[in-house]
Amino acid sequence: MRESRNVHRQGVSEFECTPVEVSREKRNGEEWNLVIMRKANDGAKVKMTYKEIADVGKGTFGTVRKMITFEGSTFALKCLEHDPRYKNREISIMKELDHCNCCRLFYYFSEQIDEGTADLRINLVMEFMSDNLAALLYKYRRTGDEIHPFMIQLYLYQLLRGTAYMHSKKIAHRDIKPQNILIETSTSLLKLCDFGSAKMLNEGEPNVAYICSRFYRAPELILGNTNYDVSVDTWAVGCVFAELYLLKPLFLGDSSIDQLTEIIRVLGTPTAEQMDKLHPRFPKMLKKREPMSLSKVLKNKPTPKAIHLLTKMIQYTPDCRIRCWEALAEPLFDDLRRVGARQPDGRPLPNLFDFTPRELEQNPVLNQLLVPAESGAEIQHSKKKKSRKDKREKPSGMVG
Repeated sequence: MRESRNVHRQGVSEFECTPVEVSREKRNGEEWNLVIMRKANDGAKVKMTYKEIADVGKGTFGTVRKMITFEGSTFALKCLEHDPRYKNREISIMKELDHCNCCRLFYYFSEQIDEGTADLRINLVMEFMSDNLAALLYKYRRTGDEIHPFMIQLYLYQLLRGTAYMHSKKIAHRDIKPQNILIETSTSLLKLCDFGSAKMLNEGEPNVAYICSRFYRAPELILGNTNYDVSVDTWAVGCVFAELYLLKPLFLGDSSIDQLTEIIRVLGTPTAEQMDKLHPRFPKMLKKREPMSLSKVLKNKPTPKAIHLLTKMIQYTPDCRIRCWEALAEPLFDDLRRVGARQPDGRPLPNLFDFTPRELEQNPVLNQLLVPAESGAEIQHSKKKKSRKDKREKPSGMVG
């Protein structure tokens, strides 16, 4: 049984989905849409005049278009069909995610698709970003160039940070892939998007295994294990990490079985203990195959530090995969923490160390590693820690 992508019966929170009428009006000789939307943060109604100016993406979920308001603000408008018998998980999840590396939802509204039916179209008004990682990889493949190692570190760091924030709320994205990773080309800021497959995972509660795009699907999902955890995202991030070097998927299977074969070809045959962890009914009579050198698989492009981290991410045993938050403290990212660090073309780095109290509470032992004392970012770190103390003294202001 496949889990519905955008709707479910038990969401994180209720939301108002009463359909509204989208009217049209002319202003300065141009036709604009006028609609009453709801604010994502508090559900308050707000009137907005906007028009759609370009298609950004299209998939089974619906469409994404670039929109501008009459006042000149730019947003991404995601339109998806909605069965009113269900609650929409994507809105509920996005309301939970207030982080610089997760795409932000500003407003939402619904409209009736056809008169006389109960089917609705849910419209999500989100922040707009100029590019995604899939498009960036395509550009590099076309030119034959390689992504600068520093930029790989920068992209991976932000991806891990956004994913770690989701995991701190027990939310698994479950569809991390280049198409769902936005990049603002002017700053190199990276954000996770498309939370239609995301779910808050509760211990002991089974989840649908047929989830996540094939090339980035963890082996336990391929085997149909429904008792998985957020480490399925860690595997997917590891696959994206490798793809930044190869410019193509690390495990390129054309079916679920072939995908598993590709994984075994690179990582070798899992041990009996690993098989049990992946799925109790894992076929035990597999031909013994030795693991390949990841460095050779990646054409000797990554540094030893990069190979060290990648190895920790694509472990067969879910419990043995490094946590995304812990990965941020890996030596691979020391270049980002270096005083005066800049992008290869001289541009400043996007904010990397503006950690929230929730982030710093995940594993306090790592905090000094994440923001070195000699770095200017230490000031931000100290402020956050002081803020945490203030919040403990004032219970009404506690976060998370």
